[in-house]
Amino acid sequence: MPPTIDSANAFSDEVREHLLAVDPEEEEEALKRSAAKLKLRGLTRVSDAGVEILKGIDLDIPRGLIVGVIGPSGSGKSTMLRALNRLWEPASGTVFLDGVDICEVDVVSLRRKVGMLFQLPALFEGQLLN
Repeated sequence: MPPTIDSANAFSDEVREHLLAVDPEEEEEALKRSAAKLKLRGLTRVSDAGVEILKGIDLDIPRGLIVGVIGPSGSGKSTMLRALNRLWEPASGTVFLDGVDICEVDVVSLRRKVGMLFQLPALFEGQLLN
């Protein structure tokens, strides 16, 4: 019997749980080993319609840590990620790379250091077993 959308969703949820699982001891060790590579301070974005997309986001991402940003559609995930490599420069708030405001870093150099993968739906023909 071919897989259904429900079984694919259940599989996706199971994979997501494993991908996003973080060992608290490993996370604490990563924080101790080095200062945060990326820091967001007070990152705010308001849409043209006056809707707050991001409100004062403060976040530290340690060197070498891979972070997945998840949330409902329209919650500001892509907007926040665009700020990390200057696809969008915030009017309010600052993003730091190794303690330097990224607005002072050459944009090409910055984009070589900050990688992003956007979620794209990928549909494949066939069954999961194949």
